[in-house]
Amino acid sequence: MQVNKIIEALDTMDVPTSRKELTPSNMRWLLRNLRVRNGEHPDIDEVVTVLKERLHDSMKENCPNPGCHCMACGKKE
Repeated sequence: MQVNKIIEALDTMDVPTSRKELTPSNMRWLLRNLRVRNGEHPDIDEVVTVLKERLHDSMKENCPNPGCHCMACGKKE
C-alpha cells in the first residue's frame, strides 16, 4: 500500500484531520489510536502494517541518537 492509498484509507476512517499528515508523531498517534474507532474498517490491518513500516524507516533515517536503544538505528545490544 502506497502513501496515497494510506491517505485515501484514512479519509474513510474516523481520524482527526490534523492526524492525517504522515509525520512521525502522527504515525505514532495513529498506531496507538486508529483501531479505537476504526477496528472494523476493511483496510485497518494493512494501514497499521504500512504505518509501522514507515515509522520504523523514518526512525532509522532520522535517529538523532544511534545509542537510543530504539533498534531502528540498527544498533545491536
